[in-house]
Amino acid sequence: MKHRHRILRITRYQLVQLIRNPRLYMIVICNFIFLSTLMSSLRAFLEMHQLKATPFLFSFLFIHPSVIFCFLAGVALLFSNAPFFNRSQMYLTIRTGKIVWAVGQICYIILGSVLYFLMLYLMSLIFLFPHISFRNEWGNVCNTLARTDAGLNSGIPLQVPVDILNQFKPLEALGWTCMMGILNAVLIGLVLFFCNLFLKREVGIAAAMLVILAPYRLSFMPTPIHYLATAAWLDPSYLFYSPTYRGPDAIQQILILGVLITILFLGCIYGILHKDLPEVEELTIP
Repeated sequence: MKHRHRILRITRYQLVQLIRNPRLYMIVICNFIFLSTLMSSLRAFLEMHQLKATPFLFSFLFIHPSVIFCFLAGVALLFSNAPFFNRSQMYLTIRTGKIVWAVGQICYIILGSVLYFLMLYLMSLIFLFPHISFRNEWGNVCNTLARTDAGLNSGIPLQVPVDILNQFKPLEALGWTCMMGILNAVLIGLVLFFCNLFLKREVGIAAAMLVILAPYRLSFMPTPIHYLATAAWLDPSYLFYSPTYRGPDAIQQILILGVLITILFLGCIYGILHKDLPEVEELTIP
């Protein structure tokens, strides 16, 4: 119980630091502008035809690799200085011990990832107001964009594959995209944490970029690469690319991400325990 309280305290402290960081607001503004560009033509389409969309278009934003790149690049920027160590953190490390401090930092990465994708989802809804109907169905708009060329004729960059409408219920597709997004964000945060701890910061950024850039040119890559291109899995249609597709299925994708995150988590804890943090000697509070 005492350790849990200390972990929560560190996580809360890091969230407060994030709120005070101008970098957060730069990321929010960039995402807002990018989403505005993506959804402006869709909004005009809804206004012109007096239609209301259901709140499940979020999954279709990730069909194109450039959208995945932009949103996950925001994650990399958010966590680029992990482990988050400064003079104030020195005293927290002394008071709580290295393991508790490290777990608190990783909990912050997890919570930050959840809040980041919640922010993106809420932003996507803002651009639909007031042309939105909160019904648990794909609705006329999604079906029209998927089964006709209305989207192409209206210049809407949003692709709506029929496979997703046929294979997923709306909440399933939304849940899948959010889960894959959060898991990939945690993975990127831990990659940065691990690489920054053991190697140079530039290596951490390069490793994060490899994760983020994986969806590009994926169809030309050999099958084993599909099992490591975790960022591509934000796109639900990835599961239905072709009848001969040999990449990981849904369960395998979750397991692969779970294994990678666990390995990095343990590596980060090991590194914190066995490396000397700047000017800090661990003390234990009775």
